[in-house]
Amino acid sequence: MPYPEGTCLTTTGSFNAIPDNGCASNAPARVSLPQSGLPNTLGTSPGNARLLSVELIISHTYRGDLNVTLTSPSGVTRNLWINRSTTGDNIGNPASCPGGAFIFQDGGTALSTIGNTANSPTGTYAPEQTLAGFTGDPNGTWVLSICDDEAADVGHFRYVRLNFCTVPQITATNSNSPVCSSGTLNLGVTATGTAPLTYAWTGTGTFSPGASSQNPSVTGAATGNYGITVSNVCGSTNTNVPVTVTPAPSATISYTGTPYCSNAGTAAVTRTGTAGGSYSSTAGLSINASTGDVDLGASTPGTYTVTYTIAASGGCALFQTTASITVTANPSATISYAGSPYCSASGPAAVSLTGTTGGVFSATPAGLSINATTGEVDPGASTAGTYTVNYDIAAAGGCGAFNTSTSITITGCTYYSQGNGGVNSAIWATTPVGTPVAVYWNNTSSMVIQSGDTITVNANTTIEDLTTQATSRLIISAGNTLEVHGDALSLAHFTVSPLSGEVELVSATAVNISISGTVNFNDLTVNTVAGTTLTGTMGIFGTLQLNDGAFNASSAT
Repeated sequence: MPYPEGTCLTTTGSFNAIPDNGCASNAPARVSLPQSGLPNTLGTSPGNARLLSVELIISHTYRGDLNVTLTSPSGVTRNLWINRSTTGDNIGNPASCPGGAFIFQDGGTALSTIGNTANSPTGTYAPEQTLAGFTGDPNGTWVLSICDDEAADVGHFRYVRLNFCTVPQITATNSNSPVCSSGTLNLGVTATGTAPLTYAWTGTGTFSPGASSQNPSVTGAATGNYGITVSNVCGSTNTNVPVTVTPAPSATISYTGTPYCSNAGTAAVTRTGTAGGSYSSTAGLSINASTGDVDLGASTPGTYTVTYTIAASGGCALFQTTASITVTANPSATISYAGSPYCSASGPAAVSLTGTTGGVFSATPAGLSINATTGEVDPGASTAGTYTVNYDIAAAGGCGAFNTSTSITITGCTYYSQGNGGVNSAIWATTPVGTPVAVYWNNTSSMVIQSGDTITVNANTTIEDLTTQATSRLIISAGNTLEVHGDALSLAHFTVSPLSGEVELVSATAVNISISGTVNFNDLTVNTVAGTTLTGTMGIFGTLQLNDGAFNASSAT
């Protein structure tokens, strides 16, 4: 009979009648149920079609007379209801169509549990033979056959529906693997099959919003397989999603010896944490990009920031950390006093410094007036002599202490007369021709009376050496003394009178008196422990007093 599947037949007639005792004459009621658009294979594999259930309503007295079978388009017939010896009426509830259908479904309640006298039973029951026994292509015409195998009781077909489903099939999976351990793993699955589909994920970590989400996020993920099972009323299917979780890079670096001296060789980096990064810095620092070692000698002194970089990989972002390193120039310097020796009357003597600045100047032995910061020497405030000047740079910046030294000599000045006058008059210069100034005489100052000049010693005066040139005159006023501490008297002319003052020779070294002109002394005191030698002609008006040392006049007249 032609029948629109799923239609409730509320009327009865020959069109839906079940022939009485039709089984004997092979005259069942047959209902054609054409199907299309289904997967082309019946089974339980992913993507297969399955006949899930058969909904049926039959009005018939004494339903034990009935045999109900279903035949697939491929010719497979399965028994749904065969001669169940029950005296009750109907299969399903004809008064409540379609909600009162009797449902045949694998796994349902056993037919044997239906009460013998219960009328119009409803619910889900297992068929005589499983629906899973159908095979082949479900597309085509299915035939429901209902026959009565006893006389007297009759009835009608009222309703039938074949419920097909499709077993889930996973068509695609996705993830953002590889992912960094500090990040979030995102999973996803795409599947076909009869809705609703349910999802169940397995694997390490916390799933959000949950493991039953189609596209969950996972924190605390780990490398391995994440399982996904997709299910529906038809069955289930599963697969694995391989995931790689990369440990998040983490590191610290330091140069524990900083600051370093430039002569210290190589500065090695101390790294903790993830290896395999590269080292870099700004221009001037000679650094090995692979090891982080710094060539101190090839680096420009200064403070640098060293960056350790781990490239982005395995889902982890680029990582960087930094450390500071300072390279100090190894101190090196030379000093000198280019004008040495310096006359005590000279102006300040500046040091010539090349190399590292910032050191401290000092001198030995005592007696040199030196500026510790600039190295400048004040000859006028210094005692005549030769000194060692030290330039010291304290240990700093990883470099050891540094010292260099030079020599400087301070001598008494030789003053040349620039005209006539008293010994303390402003008539003296440190060169034969110069700007005249007054002199504070002492035992380091030598006196040269130039030709034509007359000098009067009108105060007690102490000098080192004395020279009088031809046509010059030296007058020692009465009551005054000229004390000569040097080792040379070179006299061309010396004018005295009976009232002239005393000349005293005081020296720790041998003294030579060289006379080339007319020289007369009033009183001459000799106090020279190493002796005195006289050459030329010398007159004494007063007293020659020998206090110490020999007086050799064998070559004199």
